[in-house]
Amino acid sequence: MSETIKIQINGTEYDVPADASVLEACRMHGFTIPTLCYHPRLRVAGSCRVCVVSIEQDGEIQIKPSCSAKVAPGMKVRTDTHDVKVKSAEALRKLVEPEAKIAKRDGQTAELEDLIDRANDGWRDTSSFSIVRDMDLCVKCGRCVRACDQLQGLSLLATNTGEGAPIVTSTGAPLAETDCISCGQCTTFCPAGAIREVDHIERVLKAMDDKKIVVLQTAPSTRVAISECFGEPSGSIGTGKMVAAAKLAGFSYVFDTNFTADLTIMEEGTELLGRVANGGPFPMFTSCCPGWINLCEKRFPEYIPNLSSCRSPMQMMSPIIKTYFAKRTGINPDDLYVVAMMPCTAKKDEIERPQMFRDGKKDTEAVLTTRELGELIKRKGINWDDLPDLPYDDPIGASTGAAALFGATGGVMEAALRTAYELKTGKTLPSVEFQQVRGLAGVKEAEIPVDGLNVRVAVASGTANVLALMDKIKKGAEYHFVEIMACPGGCIGGGGQPISLDKDILKKRMESIYSIDERSVIRKSHENPMITEIYKNFFGKPGSHLSHELLHTTYSDRSTKIVKKEETVKEVAGAGEGLLILFGSQGGATAAHAKNMAVAGKKMGLETRCIPLDSYDVCQLSCEKNVVILTSTFGDGELPDNAKKFWNYLAQTHAADLLSNVNFSICGFGSKQYTKFCEAALMIEKRVKALGGKFPVAPVACDESAGDKGMGTLDGWEKEAFTAMGGAEESVIEPPAPEYVVSLAIGKAARPRPCPPGYHFVRLATNNSITPEGYDRPVRYIEFNLEGSGLKYAVGDHISILPRNDPAKVADFLKFAGLEGSTNITVTPIDREEVMTIPPHLTVAELFEQYVDLFGTPSQKLLSQLALLAADEAEKAKLLKLAEDKAVFDEFVKEHNIEETLREFPSAMPPIENIISMVPRIKPRLYSIASSGNMHPKTIQLSIVLVHYKTPGGKPRQGQCTSFLFAQDASKKPLVAVHIKRGVLIPPENPKTPTMMIGLGTGVAPFRGFLQEREFQKAQGVELGPCVFYYGVRYRKKDFFFEDELNAYLKSGVLTDMITAFSHDQAHFIFVQHKIDEEPKKCYEIVKYPNTHMYYCGPAMGIPETIVESMKGAMVKIGGVSAADAEAAIAKMKKEGRLNIEAY
Repeated sequence: MSETIKIQINGTEYDVPADASVLEACRMHGFTIPTLCYHPRLRVAGSCRVCVVSIEQDGEIQIKPSCSAKVAPGMKVRTDTHDVKVKSAEALRKLVEPEAKIAKRDGQTAELEDLIDRANDGWRDTSSFSIVRDMDLCVKCGRCVRACDQLQGLSLLATNTGEGAPIVTSTGAPLAETDCISCGQCTTFCPAGAIREVDHIERVLKAMDDKKIVVLQTAPSTRVAISECFGEPSGSIGTGKMVAAAKLAGFSYVFDTNFTADLTIMEEGTELLGRVANGGPFPMFTSCCPGWINLCEKRFPEYIPNLSSCRSPMQMMSPIIKTYFAKRTGINPDDLYVVAMMPCTAKKDEIERPQMFRDGKKDTEAVLTTRELGELIKRKGINWDDLPDLPYDDPIGASTGAAALFGATGGVMEAALRTAYELKTGKTLPSVEFQQVRGLAGVKEAEIPVDGLNVRVAVASGTANVLALMDKIKKGAEYHFVEIMACPGGCIGGGGQPISLDKDILKKRMESIYSIDERSVIRKSHENPMITEIYKNFFGKPGSHLSHELLHTTYSDRSTKIVKKEETVKEVAGAGEGLLILFGSQGGATAAHAKNMAVAGKKMGLETRCIPLDSYDVCQLSCEKNVVILTSTFGDGELPDNAKKFWNYLAQTHAADLLSNVNFSICGFGSKQYTKFCEAALMIEKRVKALGGKFPVAPVACDESAGDKGMGTLDGWEKEAFTAMGGAEESVIEPPAPEYVVSLAIGKAARPRPCPPGYHFVRLATNNSITPEGYDRPVRYIEFNLEGSGLKYAVGDHISILPRNDPAKVADFLKFAGLEGSTNITVTPIDREEVMTIPPHLTVAELFEQYVDLFGTPSQKLLSQLALLAADEAEKAKLLKLAEDKAVFDEFVKEHNIEETLREFPSAMPPIENIISMVPRIKPRLYSIASSGNMHPKTIQLSIVLVHYKTPGGKPRQGQCTSFLFAQDASKKPLVAVHIKRGVLIPPENPKTPTMMIGLGTGVAPFRGFLQEREFQKAQGVELGPCVFYYGVRYRKKDFFFEDELNAYLKSGVLTDMITAFSHDQAHFIFVQHKIDEEPKKCYEIVKYPNTHMYYCGPAMGIPETIVESMKGAMVKIGGVSAADAEAAIAKMKKEGRLNIEAY
């Protein structure tokens, strides 16, 4: 017991611990002192001054914060004086007064109310699926900042010392764009509700109103916390009352997630034993905690292959309810609405993961935190004290004591050890309790002897402790099995648990978890008779095909390199070291080239860093030594979106010698079909030179319309850049080393198709031809169903579609290569820092259908690599000739894709590891969306023309993505991998703005979206400005797409005028520019306004420039201005962002 001293509190003498704070001493003896920034589980801040008291010491009286003041012998404390109450109230009023909130008042115009809404919205961050930050409610206590820093070690929040919201993210980005793992610890410490979980109560109530069969599953730790919502002591066990309350609240069935915790042990234990038998990969990490999964994918993607493939118990339970339970009860799965009651805010974004959808639908529709279920029970007017204890529903309500342990740190490990020991040894455990992994220590380690093997295990809870353990593992610490929970104490301390000021809250909840285990009749997961039954009657066995479909998942690399302004260059970017590779990429192709270059650079002994231009702290550029920049050009000679911030810095900097100590080289990507070929790269090159940058390697421009897609240029430049910037010569004798290890996966059962990393699966709903049969430019109208995908889009956005290779052609190639398509494999990068573009677990067929660009164009680099592998001397000689002679190579690639090349040189066929290292990935294709997200929130509509041609030798060829889409049978609702990209054709913010749209062929797509948006706005009573559409196609009867819709828009006034040009309907061609020349007045009537926005979507080939010239002519002829003035007017439109061109 600690030493005590005597102090006076409000005139009475008390014994108090000598090391106590005044606040602790007063509360210990029942005196109430208000607090705000103070929390017993966080370090003292002493900033709010709400807890002030009067302290008399050594004859001096002072008003001090009681949380930071320490007791001293003879101290006299007053908590009840008028002065103390006034000072405390003033401090509280100053903090709680919503100074930043702009209130609405009677008599304000709609315009001002809209401005107020915008101002208030600026303080609200709703970017996350899990957490809402409403800084209007913030009281500046700083608890959230300290929780994120002290407990979790992430330091993602910061107190704002400047203008704006009082608490900001440390990078200034929305929460969803940071390394936030959605653990929600910030929400459990916020006293004001300024940071809280995303509300799912309303969606649950709606499902009940819609007469859905609403089912609730409850997590292990919630039963030791829910009672706290109703005033019961910390750690009270409320299992039976929780079930009864849920039934009264409207849930038709209540199941225990503990059942699938037992199931997790069976699946995860089987996986662990398999890894032990196969020698790894180790350590195997648990996968129950979505906060940890987020952390692994964002901070430690190199350890993704080490994650157990098991879903969390929650995400196991939901598909079981919709399959096994639905089948047994005869319920239509579509009538079921599954809600999970969880201690965790990260569960709310777990249900949005693309991997957690089946057939385009969520397995779990909603997640209620423990706090939210408590709130729902109160809303329903249910009296907690009067509730009986009810059991969970059968047949998936039975569980064991081992499952209950999942609620506390070390519990998953202990449950797994109980089962693994007995299944491996065939012996009964002498004691089921593994004390080595129990308790609240942040990191626990142990060696457990199992059948002659010392199983090395580790347990970590609280992200700060997890980071420390991961650092230890990265430095060489070896374990077989590691349990990780993101929240302190595990789920008992989850971000969705009731908020408590009890400093011993975690200890009390943990003791209750252990108590439930001790009182359980069955304490080992493998002895649960219901688990035996579900395997016997449904799954077959652990690791079966159905188990993998419903109970297992995949992960994706979501790492980003976020540079914090306050960090030093050395800490963040290693400025000046090695080779810095910066890239600007709109569709993803240039990003892939940059990442491949970084891998290649490492092989040549260079320390490479690969960073998107806008994620790099450009202020440190002058500190670098060697920099290469790769950038595409987008639209009408524009920079990619993720290069604009970098460019703005360069453009605004005028120090002529700023970059004089930096070596640069630049590689641009574009098509010579565009007038402004590689314009973005040229802009950056010119600016870097103006700032003194040196170019030891000349910049290059890769022509993506060339036969080899510009890869020959890229390969030559890359090799020269590496040599000039310190890289070792690449071996010309040894075959290229593979970048991946491909191994047989555990289990032979077929696996569900994984979603490509960074993409979402959507269902193809419509695929109709909108051109006459036999027309040489076939066009399809395509619709994707977004339901369940979590995707949203705005007018002008692009959809990025990742196509697939033809399954029949892939099967034929695999047969030729001696590969079995149905084989389950694991793909692991040799370089653990490499960004994974392939899921770690998939089949050989899936690898070659979705990821390997087998039918793409070979590069000279690929041919030189094949030459090193060729066993036949004649083949080797021919490959070397192709690799060295550009003219011979150019003729070869006109007639050969990669698959045909591999067939022509069979002795050079690489092993599968080399194929996926040498052959590029399939690249996504961007298409303008032809619909409005407001008008059609559940679908994306497209119009796509089939790309097809013949080689000089007569071989038929088709565009990869268009041929893939045209081949899909919409009646089968196939899954397609997509994501949304912001486009360049964004309609004016003000609907009254005069708008001129020019579309050629399928270039009508974005403008159809514009018009749908205007129709939506008109229906809302919004006043619209003039809108004119110039539409050019070849034939009125063959490719006048959406004619009826466009005429209807004319009739309704959504469209003011439409001028059409049918180029092939007469003997001489008539194009849009001719229509402008014929009727310049119509053009001038729309461009005459000083705020007119002009948009073009269609082919490049100099057409946009010709149209602009006709516009200038209209200004001169009708407006009476000089040619110079017309030129200046167009230049002004460009500068102000009112002339937007999307050319292809």
